[in-house]
Amino acid sequence: MSMRDMTIAKKLSVLLSFAFAPQVSSAYAFVLLFLVVKTSVDAIAITLLFSSAVQVASLLIYAKASGGDLNVDSMKGRSLLFTVAVASYCAGFLALIHVAAPYPISVLMLCYAINTTVAAIMTKYVTKVSAHVWGVAGPSVVILYAYGIAGFAAMLVLASIVGAARVSLRKHTWAQVALALVLSVLVTSFIVYALAPAILLL
Repeated sequence: MSMRDMTIAKKLSVLLSFAFAPQVSSAYAFVLLFLVVKTSVDAIAITLLFSSAVQVASLLIYAKASGGDLNVDSMKGRSLLFTVAVASYCAGFLALIHVAAPYPISVLMLCYAINTTVAAIMTKYVTKVSAHVWGVAGPSVVILYAYGIAGFAAMLVLASIVGAARVSLRKHTWAQVALALVLSVLVTSFIVYALAPAILLL
């Protein structure tokens, strides 16, 4: 591969990393659901606020305070942003329940809350799993619920591409990417088909 090609590959990896940062990829997943699930304006506003806007704002505030660290390389920074994200997703889930949002919308918010908690624990105590991959692969199970197997497969392919970009930038190893992909699908499957139905029927 020529130097020019390597530069282009790196630029593409950086672009994919920013485009599918966990703070914004959640909004993409919800928008996909909005296209097929009849949802009120209130539910849409709640979803976008708590799933993405709060996280983007917290990332920008953190980056400004840390001298421009948008990649959040420090463990302390990642823990702080994980905490903010979990709190935001939990608030969003409760707000969606309050406005009687459709099941796929409410359950996806719950999935983000629990998946982010699991990812934070894994990162702190086991290894730095890829939040980028987790954020794309996790919703694949809810997309399966709404779009079928084609949507599910497309999300997993996209997650793998994003994972390759993160490995290319040396932010993660292939093992960390694979772990994020597998765990996110397993955790989300448990939430969608076992935990959420029990919670929402209480």
